[in-house]
Amino acid sequence: MVFASGQFVGPNSGKAFEEFVAETTVPAHVASAVLAMKEVGESTGTVVAWLESNSKPRSGDRNAQITARVAKALLADYKRGGEALLYEKAQGYEKPPGIRLYR
Repeated sequence: MVFASGQFVGPNSGKAFEEFVAETTVPAHVASAVLAMKEVGESTGTVVAWLESNSKPRSGDRNAQITARVAKALLADYKRGGEALLYEKAQGYEKPPGIRLYR
């Protein structure tokens, strides 16, 4: 269980704590990487190639799975609305979660 304060209590069956942490931090990491590439002048093609390479999880690791999900979503945004929508959506993911989880 997670309280409104962000405190996780109870048994960590199924690694629920790690799941919550990944769900609240990994999307921001992916978005930060995308926006950092843009900031240093990487072409949109390079950013898209990076997203494509990260859109397939390389392991059963939950962080890799969430990375792949976010990369796929940003690729879909790019295909639907071009680079403007890609970077707009990335900025949305980059915002910190409203809660910080702890035990």
